[in-house]
Amino acid sequence: MREVIKHLKATIGEFVICGSLALYLHDLIPDYNKEEIDIIVDKNISIDGYRRHTSNRFNAQGWLGKYNDVYIDVYNKPLPEFNKVVVDGLIMRIKTVNALKMHYLSLDLDTIGGHDRFKQKLMTRIELFK
Repeated sequence: MREVIKHLKATIGEFVICGSLALYLHDLIPDYNKEEIDIIVDKNISIDGYRRHTSNRFNAQGWLGKYNDVYIDVYNKPLPEFNKVVVDGLIMRIKTVNALKMHYLSLDLDTIGGHDRFKQKLMTRIELFK
């Protein structure tokens, strides 16, 4: 993941890690999917070489890319509250626990698309904060 983070910093600049990696870095889940990373960038950033989302589960425009066999799901939204943490010598911005809680508890699973496994994962995340 270190090389992916370095690549993102070099190509995108400022971003905030969200999703399972943020939950993992806050010690809220024991592991995360090392084949993907979710990040939030400023709402005006476009990314060369990434495929634009035509629709998004979380009401944000976005991009999908891949680097070092890691899928990068990018959401164009106002940057959320974040904490700075140091992991393997890299300073990372991760969504705060409070911002993660607000996000997951605000989800309406009836309107979010996706397969059953994805919805089950979201339900598990929601339960973390109830």
